[in-house]
Amino acid sequence: MPIEVLGDVRAVDECTFADLCYQVMGRVFSVRQEMGPFFIERVYKNKICAQLGQTQHEVPVVVSHGDFQRKCFLDTVFDGIALFEWKAVDQLDSSHRAQLLNYLMLCELERGKLVNLRPATVEHEFVNSPLTRERRRSFEVCRDGFVPRGPTESSWIDFMLGALRDWGHGTGLASL
Repeated sequence: MPIEVLGDVRAVDECTFADLCYQVMGRVFSVRQEMGPFFIERVYKNKICAQLGQTQHEVPVVVSHGDFQRKCFLDTVFDGIALFEWKAVDQLDSSHRAQLLNYLMLCELERGKLVNLRPATVEHEFVNSPLTRERRRSFEVCRDGFVPRGPTESSWIDFMLGALRDWGHGTGLASL
């Protein structure tokens, strides 16, 4: 299997996701008020998750194609439905959003929550992924005028096209 999520992760409707996020964020604000802004991500994550049931930490996702294999880890999944990516940085940037978006696409989830506990006020935002794997797999390659310069270039192109057919485009291969 080219993408394997080694945990209980499933998509749900927007209302179910929002209800659970509301509960989790209540704990987030409480923990942050109690602890302040100076801890590393793991300390906050462990404290928040200890207060909530049905949490999975560092859920492995294995991405493979041929001899290539890479493992990444989802920070926290609550009740198997709400993927949270935790940060403790001065401010969120596009790389943090891209990381969560990549995880959402790999797991076939439509939405996740990005939370930064370092600033004076907790930063949090929803990240949405409207593209299904099926839609990401529908692409065309234009090879007009392309002539491989040797067997290495040809085999690399074949490998990449095969990987794109397995994973779909837009999954942030560079961040894996």
